[in-house]
Amino acid sequence: MSHSLAGALALMQPHLDPAIVSEKVFARMVKLACLLPPIYWGGFECHLGDGPHSVDFHQGYNQVEEFEKFVHFFSARLGSGNLDIFKRLKRFRSQWALSGSRINKAVDKVSLEFDVIRADDTTRCPCMFLFLSPFISLTPTDSRLMELVQCFVSQMFDEATAKQIWGSVKNLSLITDHAAIGYLGAMTSREKRALRLVVAKLPLERLAKIINHLSPAIDSIQIDPLLSKLKDSNCAFFLNLDILCDSISPRIGIECYPKSTTERPDGWPALLRRFQDLGLCSKDQAGALIQWQGLTTPQKSKTPWPAELVSASLLKQPHEFTSFSRSLNHIKIDFSPLKRPKAKAYLEFKHGWMDLKNKSSEGADKTRNRERE
Repeated sequence: MSHSLAGALALMQPHLDPAIVSEKVFARMVKLACLLPPIYWGGFECHLGDGPHSVDFHQGYNQVEEFEKFVHFFSARLGSGNLDIFKRLKRFRSQWALSGSRINKAVDKVSLEFDVIRADDTTRCPCMFLFLSPFISLTPTDSRLMELVQCFVSQMFDEATAKQIWGSVKNLSLITDHAAIGYLGAMTSREKRALRLVVAKLPLERLAKIINHLSPAIDSIQIDPLLSKLKDSNCAFFLNLDILCDSISPRIGIECYPKSTTERPDGWPALLRRFQDLGLCSKDQAGALIQWQGLTTPQKSKTPWPAELVSASLLKQPHEFTSFSRSLNHIKIDFSPLKRPKAKAYLEFKHGWMDLKNKSSEGADKTRNRERE
């Protein structure tokens, strides 16, 4: 187990309350993690509120070399029966590695999303997300965005789909008033091909107008009380839109990132109380999300530490120690026509080397929290 990501999941299990991740779901995640390389940046997408609490699993890659390691590791374990998946992944890897390409210039980090419930279906390509640095302006005349969208979509789907989706993106840019794109994703596991666009740091007033314009079927009775409750929450808000070949999906998401201040270094407790008041999160779930956050070290863990990290620690300085940070990255609210809003929590873990001299953790601080951009 130590030669895959499963070793890291074993370290995380004591901190995952059944209120957000059941034992049955965790067992399926371990099975999936055995197919993934020991690259120690990952996370859990947990559904909150009532109903079935499904979970998606994420693994992140800071460098092309890490992504290449994933492709080799994953393909070796799945065998040759999934050639289409690996063709897509290898095409993307080639563009990310190609110096001067639009993807090479724009993409800072990459994350893959795996459906834990359907992990046995190895014919499904994981969804892929590209984190951009710097953000790119959403304007129809910005050639950088056009080149990035068309290149990315053609690699993950095909050229015809890329042209159709870019037409929908151009139409969107006419109503968003030069907003910035923070990251984008290929929703490859969906029945309908879609490009996820995440529009960065919009004021709530603009969010409401865009939602009403794009999805008038979403009742304002759902939106207005919720946005009113979040109005003075001191959060950064990101808008999630799924761009289809011929339209924009009426399903819309809002990501919430509490901002840290001197007075409120951790804004999560207050924000989670608001989600409880809105019926989007139970008290037990809120407590589990707060409890999740912290630092895992060999001294505190009763679970065996991954062998490759023990070996790597022998090459470090005496004041440097292996550790895993655990954080709550953001919470997303999903709006769909004729349905109640739903919330998801995005938990994150990342390995780093804790420097006792500087009291910092190299690697563990470099999260994908987009509020920091």
